[in-house]
This record gives sequence, C-alpha cells and structure tokens, in this order.
Amino acid sequence: MTHLYEKAKDWAMYTPSLQLQSARRIIKDTVAGRAENMPANLSMRDFNYLDASNRFWSYTCCLATAAQFKNCNNNAVSYANPAKTFVLGDSAGYQIGTGTLEEIKSWQSLAKHPEKVMALWRESNVKSEILQWMELSCTFAPTIDMPLWVRNDDKGNKSPFRNCSEQQLIDLSVENLRFFNDHRGRHRPLKLISVLQGTSIESEEAWWQAVKPYPFEGFAFAGHVGQMGGVYRVLRRMLLLRDQKMLGGVFELVHILRLSRLPWAPLMTAAQQAVRDTTNSPEFRITMDSSSPYRVAGVTTEYVTTAKLGADIKDWAMSPIPLPVGYGIANLADPVPLHTVSDVLPVPFDNPIAQLLTLQDLQPKKGAYDVRNIDQFADEVMINQNVYAYVNSVIRANQAVFGPDPDAPQIIMDAVGVINDLFNAERWETVLEANRVLLAKAAGDTITADAS
Repeated sequence: MTHLYEKAKDWAMYTPSLQLQSARRIIKDTVAGRAENMPANLSMRDFNYLDASNRFWSYTCCLATAAQFKNCNNNAVSYANPAKTFVLGDSAGYQIGTGTLEEIKSWQSLAKHPEKVMALWRESNVKSEILQWMELSCTFAPTIDMPLWVRNDDKGNKSPFRNCSEQQLIDLSVENLRFFNDHRGRHRPLKLISVLQGTSIESEEAWWQAVKPYPFEGFAFAGHVGQMGGVYRVLRRMLLLRDQKMLGGVFELVHILRLSRLPWAPLMTAAQQAVRDTTNSPEFRITMDSSSPYRVAGVTTEYVTTAKLGADIKDWAMSPIPLPVGYGIANLADPVPLHTVSDVLPVPFDNPIAQLLTLQDLQPKKGAYDVRNIDQFADEVMINQNVYAYVNSVIRANQAVFGPDPDAPQIIMDAVGVINDLFNAERWETVLEANRVLLAKAAGDTITADAS
C-alpha cells in the first residue's frame, strides 16, 4: 500500500478538487453494467483514495465544493474519517461568479437590476446551507466571496451579479463574512479562511481594507491575488500579511485556488518554510487545488502520467495523452496491459491499480456502432491514474528541490533562494521588484508589461 500523504505532508500540499459524480461512484461495490464484470476482482471502493486503508494507494486530502456536495450525503467526502482526512471546503465563489450555482440561476433575468439581485442574496438560505455543510464535512473552508472578475464583459457571462459595482461586490462579501462570524460553530468547530480578491493592486487593497476585521484562521488567495496574478502577487500579499502579523500563529493556512502547475509547488514550499521560520509557526501550511485530473479524464478522455521533471523546465508539465479507444482497440485479439509500453499504448499508466488492468478492460462495449466504448468504470480508472500522477508529480517536484539529491532546473533553484531572501529582507519590496522577472519565468507566469 502506498500512502502518498506521508510523502507530501512536509511540503506545500496539493488538494485535488474531488467531483461529486466520481465521489458517489467510489463508495460502491460496482457501477452500471459491471455487476457481473468487475475486472481483476476490483471493487469501485478500491478507487477511493481518501480511504487511508485503501489496499492500493491513498492520499487523504482533497477539496470539495459546497455547490456540488451540500445536497448529497452519500459520497466519499461524507464517508471520510474526519480524524484521518484533510477536506478543504470550497464555498462556491466560482459557481456564484459564473452563475452556475443552482440557487441563483433563476436570478439571471434580473441581472440589469443589481439591487434586486443583492436583495435576493440577502434573503436566501444559501449562506446558511453552505456553512452547515462545511461545518459537518470539512477541516478548513473559505468564506463566501463575490468574485470581482464577475464583472467581465464576456458575452457568455451568466452571473446575475455581473452588473454589480466592485463596491457592491465587496459589500456583499463583507456581509457574508459577518454572517459566518455570527453563525459559525453551531454544528461542529470549523477553521475558516477569508477569501482575498482583487483584479488590480488597488482593488486588492480596497478588498483587504474591507475584509480585514474578519481574518478567521487564514486566507484563500483567489483570482488575481492568487495564481491569475502570478507568483509576484501571491508573494507580495503573503509578505504584507506577515508584516501585519496576520500570517502564522493563529493564521494557520493559505490556500491558492485553482493551481496545479508543477513549478509553483517548490516555490510555495519555500514560502511555507519561510513563513514558518520568520513567524515561529511550525504548523503553518500552504495548500493549492485544481480539478484538472477530473477534467482531463471526463471532458477529453485523456490521462496523464507522473511528470518527467529533471533539469529541463519544459519537462515540468502535465501532458495529457488521448486514451486509445474504438472498435479496433476494443476487439484486439491480444489484450494490451495498461502498465507496459506497446505500439497501441506508448505511454503506460503508472499507478498501482493499473498494474492489474488491460486497455480492453476499460472498453466493454465492443460493437461496431457503439458511440462510446468506455464506461463509468473506465472513467474511474483514468481519474484514479490522473489524481495519482498529479499528486506524485507535486511530491517529486518538491523532492527535486528539497530532497537529498536536488536536480531541478537552475531557475527554480534560484527562485527558491530569492523567496528565502525575501522573507528575511528588511526591505523586501526592493528584493521582490528586482527579481520579478526571474520569479515569473520560474513559475511559468506571463510577464506583464510593467515587469519586462
């Protein structure tokens, strides 16, 4: 049995964004169409990596969003042992921003009347339902933010909040914070982290001044305060928080939303260690999440394997590979093992479960006119492979920098050194500006005009 959490726990930690459909499947014995045909004596429960006793491999950390999970009690999150599992809740800010949260879809027709939409939000039970689910299910959870990026001009923007002013969105977010502050702890103690937003440095500061009275137990960096703003904005905000004594100590966690780029992993570990050292807070942690392992499998029928890494920065990436499917593949006379190189499968799967399976095990539908040869079992095989590969790649990215035999690209090693210098500098602003381009190149960020 492989316990990946034990290998990852000392570094900035990746929390895969578990998707509900999968979370419901992996607590069962079988799935539709497989009652009499579960390959290699597998159970669907074998794919539940949140289970510390999983006989193949486990990783007892994930992110789960209230938008999906709050109305379902029969899934891997609700079944998880709270004493052995780290579940980071997500308060559905993204779904609010995109207009896909079920409770607000009917408000879209009122988008041209922001005051009416704001009134509907204030009168709804959504905040209470989200807080209740998070208290019953999560270890840490962000507060509910009204994302500033909701105000973009995209013609596909369906959020009822899209015509709210920036100040109105900030005001609602502060009201949400006040609600969480006044109502927390009714079901179970929960550590909350306050979401930070800001499309520009100026709006980031305006947001911060408004939400500062409600810091809770840490912070979630969203939008351009987080990965959309690049490592420069992330480090800048961490240092500002540290200097205001709002990082470390009782402020235990910083979470970077929607981030799984491998070069960032050791950079965030360096920042985590620097915060621990300069605030005397050995338990402080940085986490990050993405839904990439699930999207790659479910949207494009692709899989990834553990990244090559090494001294070439080009190898520090997760490269999706199309799964060979179709009538010809499903009906090959000789089965194709998933864990070996072949003409059919030049890039093999590398997770423990895949050692038992063939490509044909994933394609039970063998008719010439079957639109889709694979099934739900195959979906879980790919998801399980992808989560394993992402987690394992983040672990190895950290080992490549902080392990006994470092072999990371020099630019990443240089950036890690800069981060250590930053947190120990009297005038860190000067050091950050002087190294802005280097940090961006190391992280794979777009270098903005004012930093070129």
